[in-house]
Amino acid sequence: MSAGRRVLLAFLLAVALLALWAAGVSADCPLYRVPTQRFGGDLNYAFGNITSYDVASLHMSFYSDWSAAVTPLRPNGIEYLQLLAVKYGKWYFATSEANWSLLAQAVAANPGSVWMIGNEPECPNAPGGGVNTPEQYAEVYHDLYWYIKGRDSTARIAIGGVVEPTPLRLQWLTYVLNHYQSRYGEPLPVDIWTTHVLILAEMRSCEGESVWGAGIPVGSQFAGLCRGATYLIEDNWNFSNLRSLVVDFRKWLYEKGYRNKPLWITEYGVLMPHAPDDKINLFMTQSFDYFLGPSSLHGVWGYPADGDRLVQRWAWNSINDEPYWVDEDDVAHGFNGSLFVHTNPVYPGTLKTFGQNYKAYTNKLVASYGCISGTVQFDGRPAAPHLSYVSPLTVTLAPVGCPDRDVRVTTTDASGKFTLCSIYTGTYDIRVKSATTLAVITNSVYLKSGTRVVNLGLLRSGDCNNDNQVDIKDFSILSAAYATSPGDARYDARADLNGDGTIDVLDYSWLATRFGEHGAP
Repeated sequence: MSAGRRVLLAFLLAVALLALWAAGVSADCPLYRVPTQRFGGDLNYAFGNITSYDVASLHMSFYSDWSAAVTPLRPNGIEYLQLLAVKYGKWYFATSEANWSLLAQAVAANPGSVWMIGNEPECPNAPGGGVNTPEQYAEVYHDLYWYIKGRDSTARIAIGGVVEPTPLRLQWLTYVLNHYQSRYGEPLPVDIWTTHVLILAEMRSCEGESVWGAGIPVGSQFAGLCRGATYLIEDNWNFSNLRSLVVDFRKWLYEKGYRNKPLWITEYGVLMPHAPDDKINLFMTQSFDYFLGPSSLHGVWGYPADGDRLVQRWAWNSINDEPYWVDEDDVAHGFNGSLFVHTNPVYPGTLKTFGQNYKAYTNKLVASYGCISGTVQFDGRPAAPHLSYVSPLTVTLAPVGCPDRDVRVTTTDASGKFTLCSIYTGTYDIRVKSATTLAVITNSVYLKSGTRVVNLGLLRSGDCNNDNQVDIKDFSILSAAYATSPGDARYDARADLNGDGTIDVLDYSWLATRFGEHGAP
């Protein structure tokens, strides 16, 4: 055999082995190891908080309450999506306008969190709509993106979802991208694209006529426009409309250079009245089937890291809203399709027919789940149990031999314990880190059905700026806040290394002890 043919055969063999390896990775290393990690919901906190409802029985992995919090509730390790409202070109932390101090506390306390910038930022309708021009939104987004990233490089920043990705609203988003590029000289950076898919008519009352739906996007570019999408009320529960909107949005992302970003639908469902219950449940089931379906259903516009699926995660709206009704002044309230009865916000709550359908679907997906009951210790704190042990914690589950990472944010109790569930059977390297400690890894932890109790070790204090090393930057932060406590102007919670509420010589002592050390990668 000639040397040339040997080289060719070697090359073909290498290609074949690479293909087999890639196929193995695809089969054994999915983007979401547990399918239910894709499922979420939206909570109306006017009718109870997330602990009022047994969402764990629905295998729900994340939720949004259209707000932000320094210490969000995360029962059973459920992920909380932070949302900063953007209205009329201004941003809000919950109800507090441009509260940078509160935002800094929340970012420091919740490393690695998802931060959605705005909710329906283009929508002209109160109270949910943002009423922002594309230019206003691009500039607020820029300021918040870089502020959050500057304080937590692991934070994941998401575009706030428009009401629905119709042609008009894709134009609005295009104007956002164009303004960002023009003003800042670079493409708009984003970690996660989100959208709502609510299938509503786009109308403006130009001649005093009665209108309904999502309105016309805000901005001078849309001045004088009276109509956009002409959906009817019954279109709200037509699955083919949802599918078309999702495909159109993914095509738009592809064209704009964002194909390699995940897409989350952070609000969708059947909101309008008069939909029969069986139609709502059918719409829900069809959407779940479609989102989870094989890549052959999704075309060439999907997310390559997820088998070209169009959508990576989705949140049903809502968990607990009140049903639609109209008061004596002809003002409409509430929406259709909630999972729990809103008048019984006492755990475990009461499932409606839609909640039963959601639960039945996710139960079928639960193959072989396990839980971790983990314990950590903290430098410089009194013996547990002690309140100083209560701390947000980022836990990264890395399946051995796979590139994917399951990142969870949870909170330890007064004994340094936490529990995470919905973890697929397998062997994991488990990395834990709090905002002011160095990361530690426990390797090759085997998880199976049931609960695995594991001590994950000592979290070393001193990492004020959450960059996983203790150095002069941390010393500077501590020095600037020295001799303060909550309420003082210079107080910075990142410098309270021992969690006693006062920044003093004890914190200096622990920083000095760990100076020059690095955490596990």
